[in-house]
Amino acid sequence: MKKTLLILPLTAALLAACQGTPVPVTLNTLTLGGVSSTLQVSAPAKLTVTATGSDGNPYTDTATFTSSDPSVVAVASDGTLTVRHLSTAPVVLTVNEAGKTASMTVTTYGLDVAGGTYIFGGTPNAAPGYNFILALTNADGTAVKTDTTVTIQGPATFNGGAALPLTVNNATVNNYVFSRRSTVPIVTGTYTATATVGGVVYSKTFTVDAAQIQPFAGGVALNVTKTGYAASGTLPAGSPLVYGVVVAQDSSIVSTTDFFSALPKTGNLTAPLVVGQQYYYGVYAQSYIGTSGKPFPDQVNRSFIYVGSSTITQ
Repeated sequence: MKKTLLILPLTAALLAACQGTPVPVTLNTLTLGGVSSTLQVSAPAKLTVTATGSDGNPYTDTATFTSSDPSVVAVASDGTLTVRHLSTAPVVLTVNEAGKTASMTVTTYGLDVAGGTYIFGGTPNAAPGYNFILALTNADGTAVKTDTTVTIQGPATFNGGAALPLTVNNATVNNYVFSRRSTVPIVTGTYTATATVGGVVYSKTFTVDAAQIQPFAGGVALNVTKTGYAASGTLPAGSPLVYGVVVAQDSSIVSTTDFFSALPKTGNLTAPLVVGQQYYYGVYAQSYIGTSGKPFPDQVNRSFIYVGSSTITQ
């Protein structure tokens, strides 16, 4: 009896040694998908992850998502995408799981709109007016080829509750257009822009904070001759876009300067002026440069102030 008891534990030990220690399953392949390489602004989209373990079966672990530019395409912890703006460069979406990564590159298309405030120096103490920047592109990134009406519907107190129609067309430089009016007050709240192209309805919802304003370029002095200009002074803070305009007595802009990236600055006007004619000079400032090659920000604010006048003598 004692002999039997001694043999049984030895047999169990030998059996365990023959079976060996179980090999842990590790992540073998990781693939990111669920969306196409072109994403429509404001359209729903969600990433999917396909993970396979070393045993050939689906592998499950915590996945972490990132975007190379969340201001254009943001990604939530569950892979849900928020397509916020038109891309000016490809955006890389990445997932990290169990030490491995997988990525895909996307661009965006459709309707993009950002709103903001517009203050006009000729109407002191007036409520800020509206400032909108719009762009509309096809899935291949090209501009829409025909004039297209974009309708903006704001809060009930904006524009008397009526929708505001604006136009984007193929003549628009860099595929975008600005629309501003100091006499139509902007209000804080949510706005929705819509456009229909080829039977497809594009939509963009955005917010505007009416308390944000672009400082006047009142510290800029501007003098002009028949064909040139000289600017001096101090550029307003937070103003990547500052430039001068020459205005006729009928309030039409007849010529402009270059952008002022630093002062003092001299240069040529875009169009010659008439000797003996009186003109007024003003300076625009804006929180975004449309020709910068950067995506739209969430809000774009603009200001204008008159800085002088004279009669052209040479």
